[in-house]
Amino acid sequence: MLKKIMAGALMAAGVSVAFGAYASPTDTAIDWRMDAFVGVYRHQADGNVSINFKSTPSSTTFINSFPGSGGTDICGGTTTLILNSGLPGFQDIVRSISAAGISGKKVKIGYDEYSGVCYLKEFTVFM
Repeated sequence: MLKKIMAGALMAAGVSVAFGAYASPTDTAIDWRMDAFVGVYRHQADGNVSINFKSTPSSTTFINSFPGSGGTDICGGTTTLILNSGLPGFQDIVRSISAAGISGKKVKIGYDEYSGVCYLKEFTVFM
């Protein structure tokens, strides 16, 4: 039942999640995009959100390689991307991450490394 409600919420909010968001206030470049599924997300004490992604909905392991445009891992083997709390639309993106995680919908993520941290910069839910 909850999956049906969340799927309905995703459909209603579909337009609002299909936009780019910039996680770093000084770096707006997106090095690469990939398809994934939300694994786990957590609110951190600093207000940011950390997200782990899976390659399939039934996978029990998190993606630990985020390749850049050169084909090599730009995030140093981390399994976590950070969504910065200072983003315009931050709460809408967090709700979309939650809905995608509960419904198991495939997402497209855009990311980049900035000062040793890998930031989630785009989040689009496939309908």
